[in-house]
Amino acid sequence: MNHNLICKNEAYAIIGAYMEVHNTLGNGFLEAVYKDAIEIEFGLKKI
Repeated sequence: MNHNLICKNEAYAIIGAYMEVHNTLGNGFLEAVYKDAIEIEFGLKKI
């Protein structure tokens, strides 16, 4: 299967930010908590 991402580096950075939030917070929080956390993580990673 050939995956040609137009913005490969950006896609990996975004997925990495989501994985960092998931690894840090785990499961069980309301959606708003994850939204705030990903907003902070995007800021830290300058996304």
